Amino acid sequence: DEVKSTQVVVRSGSPLRVQDLEVASARTARAIIILADNEVSAEESDAVVMRTVLALSAFESLDGHVVAELRDVDNQDHIQLISRHNIECVVAHDFIGRLMIQCARQPQLADVIESLYGFNDDEIYMEKWPALVGLSFAQVSRAFDFAIPIGVKRGDSVTVNPSDPWAFVIQPEDEIVVIAEDNDTYAPVADLHAIETPPR
Repeated sequence: DEVKSTQVVVRSGSPLRVQDLEVASARTARAIIILADNEVSAEESDAVVMRTVLALSAFESLDGHVVAELRDVDNQDHIQLISRHNIECVVAHDFIGRLMIQCARQPQLADVIESLYGFNDDEIYMEKWPALVGLSFAQVSRAFDFAIPIGVKRGDSVTVNPSDPWAFVIQPEDEIVVIAEDNDTYAPVADLHAIETPPR
């Protein structure tokens, strides 16, 4: 009941075996998340994460975004060295610690985070929109009726709320970062020519 209309398919196997990763469709997955093991030491946990990343390197290319959870911040550079794919590392206890401090300083921040990262309200989505290429971010911010653009993912970096939105022009490989109800509930307006143009 909690997953509503979402179909959940479970596959069992070892993330260290390329054959099992094939069964799990790692090559074509939209996202790959490698979780740390809190039942063992940080060193052992990060070693398994690194071996999983090595197993993924057997694939010449991956369609999805890869995120690896580490427990020791010093291992981030090692992960980047051994991976043949772009990979984002998250050191959970470091991130959660900083988040708790920020929420203590700004109590309302916890409600915002719960809303964005939970499934009851709107969430953050990223997608390429060829129709928006060549427009400024200021124009893109008015291009959706049912989503709020907050930034742009370009390569490995994300720019949130560009300082000069009229000068920040969308490129073919850019992904627009938005807040929306779901990934299929929004799309650019049909008449993009009606969007406000830069002031003269």
